[in-house]
Amino acid sequence: MDVSEKQDAQTLVNTIFQFLQHSNLGNIPIFAQSYDGASVMSGKRNGVQSKLLERYPCAIYTHCMAHRINLVVVDMCKNVEYAKSFFNSLEALYVYFSRPSTNKKLKDMQLKMDIKASSITRISDTRWVCRYKKCKAVKDNFEVILVVLREEFDANSNLDVAQAIGIEAMIKKGHFILFLIILEDILTKINILSNLMQEKKATLGKSVNLINSIIKTFENDRCSEKFKTVWTEVIELAKEFNISLEIPAKGSKRKRKETTNLQNYYVSNTIGAECSYANVDELNEGMNDEDTQFEYWKINGYFRILDCVLSGLRSRFSTESLKIGHSIDNCMKSKYDESLHFIEHYENALCIDKDQLKAEMLIMKNCINKDDFDTDALVSEINKKIFQIYTSFYK
Repeated sequence: MDVSEKQDAQTLVNTIFQFLQHSNLGNIPIFAQSYDGASVMSGKRNGVQSKLLERYPCAIYTHCMAHRINLVVVDMCKNVEYAKSFFNSLEALYVYFSRPSTNKKLKDMQLKMDIKASSITRISDTRWVCRYKKCKAVKDNFEVILVVLREEFDANSNLDVAQAIGIEAMIKKGHFILFLIILEDILTKINILSNLMQEKKATLGKSVNLINSIIKTFENDRCSEKFKTVWTEVIELAKEFNISLEIPAKGSKRKRKETTNLQNYYVSNTIGAECSYANVDELNEGMNDEDTQFEYWKINGYFRILDCVLSGLRSRFSTESLKIGHSIDNCMKSKYDESLHFIEHYENALCIDKDQLKAEMLIMKNCINKDDFDTDALVSEINKKIFQIYTSFYK
C-alpha cells in the first residue's frame, strides 16, 4: 500500500479499504485491529482505529504489547534524569568504539582476556532490547573497555587520547556504574517478559498474566532488602576499579520537595523544577557516609527508576485494556463464565446464541478432557466434528 503522498488517518483508512476491495475481501467484516501507538493510528477521536470503528463497531483495537513495553522503557529513559544521562554516556561509548580501529582493539582484547565477544551497539527508541543488550555488553566488558582506553593513553595518538580520557572519566563515575547495575537488572526482567510474549504460542491471555507477574515482581523489588543486593554489586565493582560512589555535594542548589499528596505516585513533569525524592542534607542527619550513600541512591536512583517503570506498566497495561485478552484466552479454554466479556462484545455482530454456545463449550471441554488445553487441541477438535456441530463456537 503506497501512502507516500499523504499519511493522515483518513487517507490511511481509505487505502486499507481499497486494498481489501482489490483483494476481494471488501465484504468480509473486520472484527479486530492492531497497530503501534502512533497517534495517527491509535487516536481515539481521529485516529485510524476510531475511523475504522465507525464502519465496523466490533473491531477492537489492541496496541501491540511488545511496542507498549518499548514505550515504558523509552519513557523511563526520558523522564529520569540520571537514566537519560546514563544512556547518553552509553551512546558516547558506541560512537567511540564504532570506529574500525578501536572496535578491533576491543575485539582483540576480549580474545586476549578470554571474554566472550560482544559489541557495543547503537541505542534506538524503536527497539528497546538494544538498551538491555548494551547494558549487558558494557557490564560484561567493563574491564576490557578500561584496558583498551588505557592503551590509547599509552599510544598517545593525537585526538584519540583526549577522547579516551573523556570516555574513561565518564564511565568511572559512581552514578554510571550504579545505573549500569540497576538498569541491567531491571531490563533483564523486562527482556524475559518480551521474549515470552514473542513465543509462537503466546496469546493475549498469557500476556495478561505475564504483565501482572512483572508488575508484582517490581513491586516486591521496591524495598531496602532488594536494593542491598544491588548495592553490594555496585560496591564490589567500585572497589575493583577504584571508583568513588559520590552523591551531590551539600549546599548544592536545593531542589523542590514533592508534595506529600504525590508520595505514592511517580511524577514525570513538574512546574519550575524537578522534584527530589530525598534531600542530601536531610539524609546526612545522624547517618555516616556509607549509610547516606545507600539511602540517597536507593531513593533517588533505584526507587525512582522502579516507580517510573511501574507507572508506565500500569498506565499502558491497565486492567480494562487487558480484560479482553484475558477473556479471549478463557474462551479458547471453553470457560464460558470467564469469557463473557469477549462473547458479549461479538454476540450481536455474529448472531450468537449464548445458551447454545455455553452448551457447545461444555461439550468441547469434556471431549478434549484436559483442564488446560491449548488452541491446537481446540482447532483439532473442531476439525474432527466439523463446524456444523459447533456452530456458535465456530463463529
